[in-house]
Amino acid sequence: MAILVSVTLGGCASAGASGDPISATPTVVPSYAVPTELPEYPLAARESTPEAALLGVAVFFDLLNYSYATPDAAPLRDFTDPMCFTCQRWVIEVQNMMGGGARNEGGNVIIDTAELVGGTPGDAQSAPEYSFAVSLFREAGEQVSASAPPQTLPEGAQNVIISMRWAPEAYSEITQEIVHARWYVTAVNDA
Repeated sequence: MAILVSVTLGGCASAGASGDPISATPTVVPSYAVPTELPEYPLAARESTPEAALLGVAVFFDLLNYSYATPDAAPLRDFTDPMCFTCQRWVIEVQNMMGGGARNEGGNVIIDTAELVGGTPGDAQSAPEYSFAVSLFREAGEQVSASAPPQTLPEGAQNVIISMRWAPEAYSEITQEIVHARWYVTAVNDA
């Protein structure tokens, strides 16, 4: 976390009549990383391999951070299966934040480790699916809003199992166009 130091001057005049220096009071204001650009889906993730699925996991958490910072739920919603209840809870939280004029500053989720724990390569009748055990770290941050005092987002760690399914081609209800072959999230559960 970067620290921004601002100095508030204790008066308008340069020095008092007695030559006393101007007093300065430092104020420490936390400065948090705020993702403002929509994460790109890398070309290397457009293959139906476990390695590409793992890249899809990284994109998902980048989208999660972006969605809470902007707040824009559409990309997160488009990257997840409607039956992923944890994902849909996050989409609803972001939509509620948008309606209330709130956003996160900091509080980003970072992948510490990820390991393939199961899955199938797929065949002519079924799409490849893989699950990963992911160790996450959440940075400290704040949820800010014009209508409420900032809420602290404490740092912490969490372990999850995230399941990914390959979609050879999909139609996006959001963008109203065909989405290239990609991975999407089907479940996120506590490990």
